[in-house]
Amino acid sequence: MADIVSLNKSIIQEAANCMRLAFLRVRDRDAKQDAERSAAEEIRLMYGIKVGEKAREQFPGGKLIQAENFSGMLNATQAALAAGDPILFEASFAFEGIGMKADVLRRLNNGDFDLIEVKSGTDPAGYLEDVAIQVWILQNLGIKARPFLMTLDKTATIKSKSLFQIIDCNQEVRKLLPEIENGLIKFAPASARELCLMSRSFADVAIAIISENACPTCRNIMFSRFIAGERKSTNFWIKAFLG
Repeated sequence: MADIVSLNKSIIQEAANCMRLAFLRVRDRDAKQDAERSAAEEIRLMYGIKVGEKAREQFPGGKLIQAENFSGMLNATQAALAAGDPILFEASFAFEGIGMKADVLRRLNNGDFDLIEVKSGTDPAGYLEDVAIQVWILQNLGIKARPFLMTLDKTATIKSKSLFQIIDCNQEVRKLLPEIENGLIKFAPASARELCLMSRSFADVAIAIISENACPTCRNIMFSRFIAGERKSTNFWIKAFLG
């Protein structure tokens, strides 16, 4: 599964204008996940994990998809769907090199699904594009899913039965789909695979990034990394900058 990449709204928008810039964003994000986190980042991560765990408690009998890698997640998801499990947590799918994990996927009696995206915030407006990406992937796989956002309920108290509110965002997401689809079609499949291939070796693509076709943002990012010492050799970077 080396050719699967996880996307969000901003990366898709940047990829439509400059694939190299999108690569840098994906690379920085993935590198940050592997790097040592600050105390503040660790707290935010733990908070998000706890919110996800609490959300799952609202769906008794759900099955958590687990595997060592994303390929295993895909296989485990298909096995669970074939077995008829009614509720899946972290169900994983991929289409044209673009991957996703559904926080909650609930099977309906007619064979369709509720897709429930869990967020630790309270305002659903900022999450609609990410949900639209998931809906796009599922519908291209032939899976009909109605999208919902499950956010924290700011009116909840310690006496409330639930800390969450579930919001039907189907209409809002459907309105976004043409725009999202347009961006994803430009991105996939070749572009997603290109990102993954590029991410394997920073140095191998530096010359392509620092080219006359590179956008100004790419040039600035790469130059700052050169100054920071992310380089293989002086001759390599002379060639990268001067051609």
